[in-house]
Amino acid sequence: MSKKGLVAIIVILTIMVLSLGTYVAYDKYIKPNSVKEVKKDEGKSNSKSSSDSSKIEVYDSEDYKYLKVPYINLKTDEGKRLNKEIKDFVSDYEDTKEFTDNCQVTYQTFENENIISIIIKKDTPSSSTNYYKSINIDTKTGKEVNNKYLLDMKNIDENYIPGMLLEVYDNQAEENGDLEDLRRMPSQGDEFTSVYDATKNNIENNKLDDYVMYLNKKDELIVVVEVYFYAGPEKGNVLMNLNTNLYEK
Repeated sequence: MSKKGLVAIIVILTIMVLSLGTYVAYDKYIKPNSVKEVKKDEGKSNSKSSSDSSKIEVYDSEDYKYLKVPYINLKTDEGKRLNKEIKDFVSDYEDTKEFTDNCQVTYQTFENENIISIIIKKDTPSSSTNYYKSINIDTKTGKEVNNKYLLDMKNIDENYIPGMLLEVYDNQAEENGDLEDLRRMPSQGDEFTSVYDATKNNIENNKLDDYVMYLNKKDELIVVVEVYFYAGPEKGNVLMNLNTNLYEK
C-alpha cells in the first residue's frame, strides 16, 4: 500500500471516530437536556392555560332545595363575602320553604366587556312587591364594582340620574296611556300628593348607592326604581332601562 493510501485510510477512520463520538455525546448529554427544556416550557404553557380557564362562573347553589339561588365560584375573600350577601338576601325564606308556590327566587347572569352582572329577584308571599339585588363583578380583578363605576363606563354623570329616571317614568306612562291619571290621582294615604309626585319625590331623594343597577344582555344599564301606583298595591319596584327610556320587560 502506498503512503498516500495509508494517509487516506487514517483520515477516514479519524472522521468516523469523531462522528461517532459526537453522536454519542449528543445522544447522552445534549438531547436529554433539550427534552427537559421542552418539558419545562410545556409546563409553563399548561400552567398559563389552567390559569386562563379559571374564569368567574355563576351556577345554582346547592344549599337550597326549592329556590334558584346563585353561587359565585370565587374562592377569594371577596367571593366569600358576595356569597354570604346572597345568602343573607334570601335567608328569610329558609323557614318558609314549604310555601314553594308563593316563595320564588330567580336570577339571571349577563357578561359584557369585563363586567359580570348578577340580578337576583325575590318574590315575597306577604306582598306583591318584587325585591332585587344586583352584583357586578370586574372579571379582570375579581372585585365587585359600585354604581358609580357602571355610570362611568356609560359616561353618565350621576347628577343626571334623577332626571333620566323620571324621563323613563314619563315615557312609560305615556306609552301606557295613564300619565294624566298619575298626575291627578292622590297617592294612597296622602290626598295632597299625587302618585306622580310621590314617585318623583322618591327618585329625587334617593342616593346613588341605594339603587340596584346592572347591565343586561345588550350591555344596557338597568336601574331598579320604586314607583307609586294609583290602583292595586301602593308602590312597587320596576326595572328602568336607561338606553330605551322604557321599563325593562
